[in-house]
Amino acid sequence: MYTFFRQERKLPLRTLFSVRSQSKPRGFSNVLTVLLESVAKSSHQCVAVVLSGVDADGAAALRAFRQHGGIVIAQEPDSAERPGMPAAAIHTGVVDHVLPPKSIPGRLEEIAREFSSFSR
Repeated sequence: MYTFFRQERKLPLRTLFSVRSQSKPRGFSNVLTVLLESVAKSSHQCVAVVLSGVDADGAAALRAFRQHGGIVIAQEPDSAERPGMPAAAIHTGVVDHVLPPKSIPGRLEEIAREFSSFSR
């Protein structure tokens, strides 16, 4: 969750928020990178789904996200209107599943069941 206020962001950190300057004041914001870095520091089981988008936002943070137990799904670049983000994610080598959009919900349901069986 992001709240923008005068070139600053409030970022989730467990149940607290911290404020920091916006990292890219011009061009495309790197909100996905910032979010993934924040989530990687949490102790929550998480899944990142990288869909159609411009730029390589998020790719740099996927390694840390994955190293902390996150699961990464990327849309097949051929099915994306803008393949930059999913292609950059796949290029990192840490993507667990490359899927067409119609297959992503079913895989998320399977992962949710796996997560719930681990927490019992």
